[in-house]
Amino acid sequence: MNRKTFLFYLFVMSASFYKGQFFIQGITNFGLNTSDKCISFVDIDADGDMDAFGPLTLQFWKNIGTNFSPSFVQNPSNFGLNPSFALGVDFVDIDHDGDMDAYTVYSGGNASLWKNNGTKYVAAFSLSPTNYGLSPSSSSIDFVDIDNDGDMDAFNVFNGLGGQFWINTGAVNTPSFSLGSDFGLKEKNCNVDFIDFDNDGDMDAFNCNGTYWKNIGTNAVPSFSNVPSNYGLSSGFGIRFLDADNDLDLDAFILNGTTSDYFENVKTVGLQTSSRKSVVNISPNPNNGTFMLRVISKAMLQITDQFGRLVFDSQFNDGQYELNLKHLASGIYYTRVNGDGVTQISKLVINK
Repeated sequence: MNRKTFLFYLFVMSASFYKGQFFIQGITNFGLNTSDKCISFVDIDADGDMDAFGPLTLQFWKNIGTNFSPSFVQNPSNFGLNPSFALGVDFVDIDHDGDMDAYTVYSGGNASLWKNNGTKYVAAFSLSPTNYGLSPSSSSIDFVDIDNDGDMDAFNVFNGLGGQFWINTGAVNTPSFSLGSDFGLKEKNCNVDFIDFDNDGDMDAFNCNGTYWKNIGTNAVPSFSNVPSNYGLSSGFGIRFLDADNDLDLDAFILNGTTSDYFENVKTVGLQTSSRKSVVNISPNPNNGTFMLRVISKAMLQITDQFGRLVFDSQFNDGQYELNLKHLASGIYYTRVNGDGVTQISKLVINK
């Protein structure tokens, strides 16, 4: 019995696995041999695939491969992103200008915002005089729209003290963060990354030890509960999710302090197939952000980015609509359509 067959056998024998979704460690990490204990994925050059940045080595890892088979190599430039003593980093378009900015954190000091004053193709970071109220002394930072209000909130882990959400109550291009609840996500020491693991429309979380925190609340009022299973993930210093093989589910990279380990998500949950005609058609695809939406049956359309973050959610009746997504950055997104008794998932590319 080979390794994959054996692991699949363990899966079907265990009731703890959620609807057939689990992770298997791959034989390659696609060249992402970083010694950083935390990284963040970002499409820094707007070429449609995800690159990586490590805050300790101040090194970008450029993806010179494809969406189906990434290949990471060290980039000779860090584009001015030079945080001192940073332990954690995450990217977010904080000023809504179409390029990705960065927040860095370290224990003993506040979060630092690095504004991208370049372009989406050629980044140029500089330290901002404001962090918009995001002032944790923490070892990790992870952005997620936890209250489903259309802007990005932040989650920080304070070493030994627990995690806290910082809720963004500002405007789209002028954020304002204030300390909120942990919503039951009582993480003590380990960074987390957010993923809709059970495919129910709200964001769950995994920590760097592979511990799963299921959101048993809603996408607007979360409530996290610890699930006693790691679904095949190992323990490490950091975790980030990325659809590395472009199969419409999120895989995992575990940072172990000397390199990274890749874990493939070997089954997509909730994807149904049907011989019936698609109930929604979006064209032309790729496009610059303005699409034509044709709906032949009442349907719910959700769009997520490559990290599983919900960026669009609306219901449509039969008809033809203009779908304006120009507020979204260039890159790859996924559409999920529920209508006429089927679920359809497809890729959407915005190329401005």
